[in-house]
Amino acid sequence: ALSDFNRMVGDGELTPTEGTLCRTFSAPVEGQYLEGCVDECRSFETLQEAQDHCDQVADCGGVTHSLYGEGQAWHDGVGPYEVRMGPALKPSRDGDISWVRIEHDCNDPDFSEGLSGGGWASSFASNVNTAESSMATTVTWLLVLFGVCGGLVFLSYRQGHPVTIDCVDRARSKVQQIMGIGGMPGTSAYEAL
Repeated sequence: ALSDFNRMVGDGELTPTEGTLCRTFSAPVEGQYLEGCVDECRSFETLQEAQDHCDQVADCGGVTHSLYGEGQAWHDGVGPYEVRMGPALKPSRDGDISWVRIEHDCNDPDFSEGLSGGGWASSFASNVNTAESSMATTVTWLLVLFGVCGGLVFLSYRQGHPVTIDCVDRARSKVQQIMGIGGMPGTSAYEAL
């Protein structure tokens, strides 16, 4: 990783460009909100109004369409589109949608498709959603794996496999020792069943 960083510095990839900087917003990132308020999370009726205001605020990281508090007064404004600090995106349980503000060289061809639905804008939103679903899938598979392993240990223990009984008894003793619970001396858990 350090060698990649050094290569990027050496190749000038991390050096700011000399050209004029433009601000563009990513494609909508569904189920995510930008963390932190900027300009007291001022809200607007339309996405375009919020993005225009965000461009005028130096610390603005993007816009979040917030469903939190719908039907109530908005933070400081008239609508659901809030200017946010970011840059961290956080999972939303309320169905929020965010647009991340990205500064780039106006002459950079990689950003030419910006809001037209192609290139980096849709790729950014897709990558965020893929990472989130990938994490959920990994956690699900880990839980399944632990469940299967636990089931196999339980079956082996119930069938009286001596190695499993010994391992379970030692683990149970350690847990009881840590928790300060004493068992019946000289009696294995298997014998107690």
